Amino acid sequence: SSLVEILLKIDGKKYRKLIDGVKEGLDSEEALRQAYGVGFDELTSHYGRLANVPNLRRNKLSGAVVALA
Repeated sequence: SSLVEILLKIDGKKYRKLIDGVKEGLDSEEALRQAYGVGFDELTSHYGRLANVPNLRRNKLSGAVVALA
């Protein structure tokens, strides 16, 4: 996916740390925080800016990613 490509471009070693964290039993957001220093909300916002969808946000209840009007 393009999100994986972005994470790899940021830093391949951090991506490896993310994957290793998940394999070791961390939940995916904690592994993301430990590897990149951001959570899902920050990552979604950054991804939205890069994809020219500046209002991209993650729904807190469902986890779904949506573009706000």
